[in-house]
Formats: sequence, structure tokens, C-alpha cells
Amino acid sequence: MEIIESGPWKARHDNGKVFVESDDFTHDVRLYVNGDFASLEQKLAYAEEIARRLNAWRPDAGSVPDPESN
Repeated sequence: MEIIESGPWKARHDNGKVFVESDDFTHDVRLYVNGDFASLEQKLAYAEEIARRLNAWRPDAGSVPDPESN
């Protein structure tokens, strides 16, 4: 089974919970971020990096481009 997720992915927070969610309403996906973070800002920055990588993923290449290889 192939699942197509067109995104885009965005990091958000609500009531202290941080999550990454897709604007593709086919699945209404929301992935929560939980772990040992020093602050809500740090947790949100982590979620923003996850969203950036999900949005950068190229299905034809099967990988995420390395941002430091530019």
C-alpha cells in the first residue's frame, strides 16, 4: 500500500503540547513531540526541524538533502 502525504508539515503548539502536523486533510496527521527539553521553545525548535526535514524529503531520491552540503 502506498500512502501519499502532500503536506506541508508545520510545527505548532497548544496548551503546552508541541506537535508536527500536515496540512494535507486526507489523513489529518498530528505527531506529538515529547522528551527531555529545557523549555517549550527548545521543544518547538526541535519540532520545526522535523517539519523542515519532512518538507524537504524527495520521494524520487528517497532521502532528505543535507542542508550543510550547499
